[in-house]
Amino acid sequence: METAPGELLMYMRSNSGWYYEVRSHDDGTTWSAPTQSSFRAPLIPAKLVKLPDQKIGIVYNGIMDYNDYNLSRRWDLATMVSRDGGSTWENPRLLEFADPHGGQKKLLYCYPSLLFNDGVLHLTYYGVVDGQFFNMLYQRLESDWFTEN
Repeated sequence: METAPGELLMYMRSNSGWYYEVRSHDDGTTWSAPTQSSFRAPLIPAKLVKLPDQKIGIVYNGIMDYNDYNLSRRWDLATMVSRDGGSTWENPRLLEFADPHGGQKKLLYCYPSLLFNDGVLHLTYYGVVDGQFFNMLYQRLESDWFTEN
């Protein structure tokens, strides 16, 4: 994701329970060493999207329940927003949540794809519908979703 002219930000999944980030200040010719991000995550990729007014949105699977830490858990899909080029993140909001203690342990929401067009975020991802896995789901979110309380 381009955060400023010539400056790029990339998040990488890891098996450490955290996302790692790398940055480039020369249009991607060279990259910083990976550093641990400020938020936890299972072993699943996140997606970044450029929002109006120099904000960046992220759609990710978090680790909301630290008592049931599991790197393959994908029981929730959430968003956050950054107003400073990805240095800090705020306003976490759940898009999907399936209680893993409610019976099924393999509930999944994962692999989001994003398109931001005319003030609307079009979001697709895999999810569970009526107990069936890997359905393609769609949500339409206004850009203020990321900053609303």
